[in-house]
Amino acid sequence: MSGQKMANTKEKNKGGRPRKKIDYGILENLCQIQATGDECAAVLGMNYDTLSRNLKVDGHGGFPDYYKKHSAVGRASLRRKQMQVAMSGDKTLLVWLGKNYLEQKDRQELSGDKDNPIKVDVSGLIDKLKRMAK
Repeated sequence: MSGQKMANTKEKNKGGRPRKKIDYGILENLCQIQATGDECAAVLGMNYDTLSRNLKVDGHGGFPDYYKKHSAVGRASLRRKQMQVAMSGDKTLLVWLGKNYLEQKDRQELSGDKDNPIKVDVSGLIDKLKRMAK
């Protein structure tokens, strides 16, 4: 009788397909390398809506919230590596970082000699533009 009692206490089949399990280790790594939501879902064997819904059910607030939290770690690692490479002497990366973080620009100035500066006469150009505007 105890076997029959145990059978009755088993959870009944609620119907429908079993819920897809999320491998959080894989998902976290995918977010860190900036994989898109669709790419993450494909690697985990489900569609994006299923992934986001299951994240909500598990208390993570959906894919956008989970992604925001875990992709930041990857961006920080990338920044750290860029700085290491730049500081080891990579001139191209140093220039790129300077332009993007320090608002440095490529400027070419023509000044001529100290005693003989370059002179530019644009009066002819201005007159031509005025005639074209009429």
